[in-house]
Amino acid sequence: MTSILVSAATFATATPASAAGAYNTCNGSVRMFIGSMYYNVPAYNGSVKCNLVYNTGSYSNAVKVLQASLKYCEKMSWMDEPDGYYGVQTFSAVEAVQDKYNLGIDGTYGPQTRNAMRHYSKAYGCAKLSF
Repeated sequence: MTSILVSAATFATATPASAAGAYNTCNGSVRMFIGSMYYNVPAYNGSVKCNLVYNTGSYSNAVKVLQASLKYCEKMSWMDEPDGYYGVQTFSAVEAVQDKYNLGIDGTYGPQTRNAMRHYSKAYGCAKLSF
C-alpha cells in the first residue's frame, strides 16, 4: 500500500461529469496522510486522481473503500456493509453526496466528489481531504 502526503493546492470547481473524463478508473486504494492520521482513499496505480463510474457488477477494493466512506462518514446508514460492488446503492449514495455538496449529480466518484466528501479510517474515523 502506498502512502501519499497531501499538500495544499487550489482546485477549480466543475461538475463531476465534465471533470471525470480525464482520469482512469480507480483500481485500488492508497493511504493518505490527512491531518495527523492515515486514511484509505480510492486510487488508480497509486494516484487518487481517478473515477469510479457506475457499471452494474463492477468490483474492486477501491469501491469497497468508497462504500465505507459513504456509509460511515457521509451517513448513508441505509447502505449494506461495504462489499466492493458498484451497484445501485453505491450509485445512489454517490448521487446523494453530490447533491449534499451542490455538485453536478451524475453518480460518478470523480475528483470533485472525492474532494467534497469525507473519507473513512477504521482506526481514526472520518476526515475531509485537505488539498
